[in-house]
Amino acid sequence: MKNLFPGQYRPSDEDLENLWKDATFVFDTNVLLNLYSYPESLRDIFLSVLDKISTRSWVPYHVALEFHRNRFSRIKQANTPLLTLRDRIRTTSEELETEIKDIEFEKRNTGVDNLEERLQSVKIATAQLAEALDKACDRLPKIGLDDPIAQRLAELFEKSVGLPPKDQAALDSLIQDGSDRYEKKIPPGFKDAKDKKDIKYYDREITYQAMFGDLIIWRQTIDHIRENSIKNVIYITGDRKEDWWNILDKKTLGPLPDLVREFTEKSNVDRFWMYTADQFLRYAETYLSVKEVTPETIEQVREISAQNEEDSKFPHYWPKSVGHTELADPTNDRGNLIFDFNPRVKNRLPHSEVEQVFADWARRNHGAAELIHHSFPDIIIPTAEGPIGYEILSSRAGLGGMLKRIVEVANRSRSLSFEISIAVILLDDVDDRTIDNLLNKAAILLEKTRVRNVIVGDLSMSTYKVRKTLRMPIE
Repeated sequence: MKNLFPGQYRPSDEDLENLWKDATFVFDTNVLLNLYSYPESLRDIFLSVLDKISTRSWVPYHVALEFHRNRFSRIKQANTPLLTLRDRIRTTSEELETEIKDIEFEKRNTGVDNLEERLQSVKIATAQLAEALDKACDRLPKIGLDDPIAQRLAELFEKSVGLPPKDQAALDSLIQDGSDRYEKKIPPGFKDAKDKKDIKYYDREITYQAMFGDLIIWRQTIDHIRENSIKNVIYITGDRKEDWWNILDKKTLGPLPDLVREFTEKSNVDRFWMYTADQFLRYAETYLSVKEVTPETIEQVREISAQNEEDSKFPHYWPKSVGHTELADPTNDRGNLIFDFNPRVKNRLPHSEVEQVFADWARRNHGAAELIHHSFPDIIIPTAEGPIGYEILSSRAGLGGMLKRIVEVANRSRSLSFEISIAVILLDDVDDRTIDNLLNKAAILLEKTRVRNVIVGDLSMSTYKVRKTLRMPIE
């Protein structure tokens, strides 16, 4: 029975012990990318475990490809909450000061005394908090070609990466039945069919369809294990969806039986089992004698993996057609539904997601094939005439402190060799009169700076909609 239905039974303790003694460990992309989301101490523990099994570890070429395609965006995603909090604290303090002064408490006979002293206390407290967050932000992973996490992984997997497909035909043969598998809900990867259906990318003159990423990894792994006569395999994935795991009433019972059966039959292994990253750490403590692993570190890995998977599901976009007539839009790149920002979450969108929406607008507006995400300004568009830069400012509580932020950007722009525009993105309701007032004041303060335009717009239907534009005269 167990030989016929291997995925329906958990391996015995003896089988697991033998498995861990000489298994080849195969890691999927999310396990590696999630290292950027871990706190530094947890990341060191995980890397120390990988170091212990480095001679028995392997990744398919497609895992390495996806890792390098996505590591910069994952760094940005991982850093965004802390960076946004730091910026939010500074902005809130400035806007609070402006709004209190605008109310003119002393003229309203409110009974509030020592207002300046109270406000100064708030400014000191927020400045101290911002300073602490600055130090924390300095320890975050940095985007760059000398990224130490990627360097460490490159060392660990230096001789343990599979070969790329030799040509388009070789890749196509891996996925020729992919659509049929997904239609029949044959794992892995069928949960990606909808969200990634129209996404394509290119590597070594080969075209990839993103929806088949899991299937490519799966088959590259099976081929490698079979061709090298490897008999024991442990597969670690960051994926927690139903196309990998046998889930009943929100409880994960184990890997999908079909996956265990297919891998066992097609690779000719004696033993095969799968773990999530947190399960892998838990058993590493037992079978690899990793003393640094604690229940707290295991729970951290579980929570971060689950959160990153949720973030990958476009949580800030809700289909407008739910409960209504479905709307068709041939220009919409998210399928046949028009998406809008849910007003309950729009005000809490991370800056990176706001920036991406604006980047889509900038690309269309300039007909640009390429955008560079930068530290300052946020986005640079290379053109034959020279670079075009955009610095993005988002407003979460009116425009009270926006003028000061615009002036700060203008001052920073003086060090640039090219002109930039400032894009103000409204995340709450602001009337046209308020916007006009802001731009009239900005026009006076931006003279003789490198700021050429101030564009004020809103987020709607997954796009940036321009409301008002200030164009500075060209000298």
